[in-house]
Amino acid sequence: MRGGLSAAVAAVVLAWPAVPVAETGAGTPQAFPRVEAPRDFGYHVGDPIPLTLVVETERGTAIDPDTLPRPGDAVGPFEIREVRSERSALGPAWVHRIHLVLQTFVPAAAGPVLTFPSLELGLAPQGGRAGDSQAAHRTVTLPSHPFVLSPTAVGPLEPRPMKGAVVPRPGWRLWGSVGAGALCLALGGARLARGLARRRARRPREEPSTPEPRALRTLRTLLARSLAHEEATPLLPLVASAVLRRRLGEACGVPARARTLQQLREDLAGHPLGPRVAETLARCNRIIYDGHRPTPPEKEALVREVAALIGRLERDGNPPPGSADAAR
Repeated sequence: MRGGLSAAVAAVVLAWPAVPVAETGAGTPQAFPRVEAPRDFGYHVGDPIPLTLVVETERGTAIDPDTLPRPGDAVGPFEIREVRSERSALGPAWVHRIHLVLQTFVPAAAGPVLTFPSLELGLAPQGGRAGDSQAAHRTVTLPSHPFVLSPTAVGPLEPRPMKGAVVPRPGWRLWGSVGAGALCLALGGARLARGLARRRARRPREEPSTPEPRALRTLRTLLARSLAHEEATPLLPLVASAVLRRRLGEACGVPARARTLQQLREDLAGHPLGPRVAETLARCNRIIYDGHRPTPPEKEALVREVAALIGRLERDGNPPPGSADAAR
């Protein structure tokens, strides 16, 4: 590993030019080219690689766009994906920056160092091109730039052969166990059904309970479970809020299930139980949404309050505002 890294670093040093070369005509001002990159290592196959070509010229000298690479061109082992040019003033000079986005699909195993070759760009007075007969033909050569790629995988090149299935094939022991288990389940189910039928036959006939008493029994069962097991606490306010909202909609004709707490306050503004109902639902919301951890007395008080409100709604119904019941 250390030998490979040393070889890559040595290749970068050897590939890097010692002095940028600028080609100019005799008696013309020089242009200073260089290459900039955020980093020149750590890229994998297919990564976008940013590279900036920088050329400093005298004012009034532009870069011939016909000599610039275009998206889709292949330059050495790289493909050009994006080209963007900009120019800024630096004292008496102009600084031209050509931002490139490169991409390569040469794997690092073929060679850890890939070099972006040097480019020769044409220079011409602003408004002219280097190919025009009236423009002074000048060129500038940018240095090459190496990139060290990171390998995407290490180890043998050939994949290891498949081991095959690791689960043993089912034999007579497995199927015998399955059959014995199925037989035990069938016998246990038949015995349970027979016991339930006998108990139902001995139980006196009772009238079916109304939905609300069943809901209150569910609330009391959830209360007992939440007092014994803390993880059952979130179910208690959920069921309490749902039962109270359903009974409120049946008694008052309000779509309480789809209403927010503020909307219910407005709908029940003239109802004698409106403030109590809103406060009870707010207590449920604090436990459900705000993360309040109720104490056992708070849980018992919540169930008693919901039961009392359901009883009042069944007894009083929806008295109109201003009536004797509303006055109470």
